[in-house]
Amino acid sequence: MKYFFAFLLLIAVNSQAQFRGNKLQSFYEKTLFAALQEQKAESGLAIIMDLSTNKIVSSSGYSKKEGGYIIDTNLMNVSIEPNGLMNPIAAAILIDNFGLQLTDTVNIEGGVTVIDGKKIRDAEMHGIKTATVLEVIAASSNVGIAKLTNQYYKQQSPSFFIEKLQGYIGNEKISNISNDKSSLLFWTIGYGLKLTPKQIFEFYRRVAIKDTTLFNHPSTLTQMHTALFEVCRNGTASKQFGASANIDYTVYGKTGTGLVANKNGYKDNQYMASFVGFTVNENPNYACLVMIKCQSNAPNHFGATVAAPIFNKLMYNAINNK
Repeated sequence: MKYFFAFLLLIAVNSQAQFRGNKLQSFYEKTLFAALQEQKAESGLAIIMDLSTNKIVSSSGYSKKEGGYIIDTNLMNVSIEPNGLMNPIAAAILIDNFGLQLTDTVNIEGGVTVIDGKKIRDAEMHGIKTATVLEVIAASSNVGIAKLTNQYYKQQSPSFFIEKLQGYIGNEKISNISNDKSSLLFWTIGYGLKLTPKQIFEFYRRVAIKDTTLFNHPSTLTQMHTALFEVCRNGTASKQFGASANIDYTVYGKTGTGLVANKNGYKDNQYMASFVGFTVNENPNYACLVMIKCQSNAPNHFGATVAAPIFNKLMYNAINNK
């Protein structure tokens, strides 16, 4: 008889867990769906992982079709330009392989520069001149990353960057890569190079769990945590996660704001707004990626103001329903 009651208890526990899981999944889907409707966005996805188990808690995706939205489970596998989410990844390669430090400085020229005849600009014209590498990452400066790349890759081919990047994002091969050195500057700021959301998420997941196999030097991992914390404390995501944000958990993460290439190139003024981040002091800890393809000419199209608030709602719910 005792085994019978134990069996009933097991069924009850499993049923409760399944109910909770379904309830949470429904919340995540509704939160993403509501945000897409509010933004009149073209598509969007969100993925949440429990870092204690490396299991996906929720994965949701929607695409606009004929005035409404349909569930789109393939968005996680569609290659896109990572824009600002590439900024810390490119910095990590420089730190781990060329000895760059977060305290090193670079002139970011107020947010716009020209390198080899190619104009590079930041998403926001901030007016900052000299910045540390830490500030470059926190401000999501394309100019800073491009100038550092131009400085340190003098003796390296583009294949060196791709080889290191491949080691960060897993076994799924990076496709559609040229060997044109002039393209390298744009790869490092997330343009002209396409990755799937799963590949992007994998880098941040490995940083979050402090994967000791990720980098050549342990100090690189420490510097990445410092940089991603700075993004949220004093950088582009500070309004959502900084000291005055009134949240009871700490986020390490990165915003992304980048033009989307369509049939007319980048001329349609359409942006991808992204945020990826994780917690390190909760039990369990979570990682989450949100990517929203805004409508053309959307006045609100920044990762910090479109994607980060969605991330905040999803993460808060995950932590408080653990």
